[in-house]
Amino acid sequence: MKLLLRFDVDSIVGMGHAKRCIALIKYLHNISELDYLICTKKTDEIQEILAEESLSNKVIFKDSNSEEQFITRLVNQHPNSIIFLDKLYDYTANFIQSIRKNSKVVMFHNECEGMYFSDVVIFPIAHLDPQIKDKLMKNNAIDLYTGFEYVIINDEIQSIESTQLFHKPYMAITMGAADPRDMMSKILKFSQESKLSTKIVALYGRFYMNKENLIKNYNKIPNLTIKPFNYEDLFGATIALSAFGVTPYELIYKNIPVITLGHNKKSSEGSDRLEKKTSLVTSLGLFDNLNSSALSIKVISVMNQYQDVKLLQNKTHMDNLAVKRIADIIIGLKR
Repeated sequence: MKLLLRFDVDSIVGMGHAKRCIALIKYLHNISELDYLICTKKTDEIQEILAEESLSNKVIFKDSNSEEQFITRLVNQHPNSIIFLDKLYDYTANFIQSIRKNSKVVMFHNECEGMYFSDVVIFPIAHLDPQIKDKLMKNNAIDLYTGFEYVIINDEIQSIESTQLFHKPYMAITMGAADPRDMMSKILKFSQESKLSTKIVALYGRFYMNKENLIKNYNKIPNLTIKPFNYEDLFGATIALSAFGVTPYELIYKNIPVITLGHNKKSSEGSDRLEKKTSLVTSLGLFDNLNSSALSIKVISVMNQYQDVKLLQNKTHMDNLAVKRIADIIIGLKR
């Protein structure tokens, strides 16, 4: 039996799917004999990551066929496998039912019709829509796992200390690895317009395409430093401003207060729901509705609230066991 991991990396989807899948691969490799194949679209980004992780010999690149044709070919070539779908795609009920005839299906963080017909559904988040959760739980044929305890924190993040410098407070800004809407530029523009006095470290992502213009337009603003993304500066911040996604959970893990922004309606609703789960999150809602005044008010409020390190004690929501829990679920499907 093989584990077939389906995920992509490119300038649109960023690196979050790859990071958590690779963390899972490494753990499973150390504790079991379960063989695996990475099934992904061929891009410069994924080839670079696979080379860095020494995984280039364990990959099948997606051909020009459709998503359904690609996965059908995989499960036919590797019958009785477990297919782990960590890809945002609208898999239909009929399709998932068809591939379950000779494989087990784990739907990972993907809201689609097909998830209601999977063997296992995992949402590694604490902000799952209650209506979706209720519907999944009513289906006795599906094993559902969700919550902070399934949020994968990779080894790199675990190894970096949180070094919040409260005698030199600053806000880190990150809009993801790709930031295809260039939210970073607009946020820095708002910061400039509002004359925000808070020191800012803006961290542009690995696949961010507007780096040169960003540096040209904003590198002379007082109290602003522009750098490539790195966890040391992110985890050294007093507070952070982040696009909603994986990074806010990484900041929660490090007990760093984070102001979140949704790039679309769905992610803004998720941002609002996560705010209700932990006091470490403050939601700014939908990016399209943001203005300089709203940004300034939120930043000042959160910065003032968390100047005192004592307020951040005993706020731990996550442990280091998410990968183990998910690996145990996968190994359980072998039986």
